[in-house]
This record gives sequence, C-alpha cells and structure tokens, in this order.
Amino acid sequence: MTALEMASAAEATFSQEQRDLLHHRSDEQSKTQALTLLKEIRQHQLDGTPVDDPRVQELTRSVDGIGTSVHGGDERMIAAANRLWQDNRVEISRSLDLPAPDDVPDIVDYLQRARRVRST
Repeated sequence: MTALEMASAAEATFSQEQRDLLHHRSDEQSKTQALTLLKEIRQHQLDGTPVDDPRVQELTRSVDGIGTSVHGGDERMIAAANRLWQDNRVEISRSLDLPAPDDVPDIVDYLQRARRVRST
C-alpha cells in the first residue's frame, strides 16, 4: 500500500482525535521494533511453530506491549485498528513485507490464537 493509500484508509477508519493520539504516542523506534517482532512471529507461523510455544508467547507479549503503549487500551481505538486490518489486510501485509502463502492464515489470526492460549 502506498503511504497515501494507507493515510486515506486510516483517515476513513480513525477519528481525528484518534489519529492525533496515534501520531503523538507512536515513534519510529516503536514502529521499527514492532515490525521486527511481527516478522519474527511471521517466521514462526510459516515454520509451523505452535502458538503456545514460549518464543511465540514472548514475541506476542512484546507486540502487545507496544500496541498498548500506542492505543492505551482504548477499546474504540483497538476496534478501529481491527477494522482497518480487516478491510486492508492483504495490502497492509504486503506493505510490511509480511505476505503469506495462500494456504497460511494471516498473521493476525496467528496472533489472536496465541493470545487466546495466554488468556486461558
């Protein structure tokens, strides 16, 4: 996805207040760290690592920590981010260099399964 397309999708999904908060709370270091973690998680997914594996659990906790620092636990912001992902998952995955073969569910599905294991 081009930066302009991504900005347009975010504008359509997040309120101005939410966009301002996201801009204020995120920094390049966190973005880079999150992308690195997501790529590691994607590799575990492609390798068939079970979601209850301690390495996957630790990576998921780290990604969630970064996410919480950005969205602050705001359920409306989380819901908006989930909508953005659902509506643009293929384009976002490609733009982050996280594509998967057609027979592999996307990374968010893998993350959600890992979170469910952690919460039980």
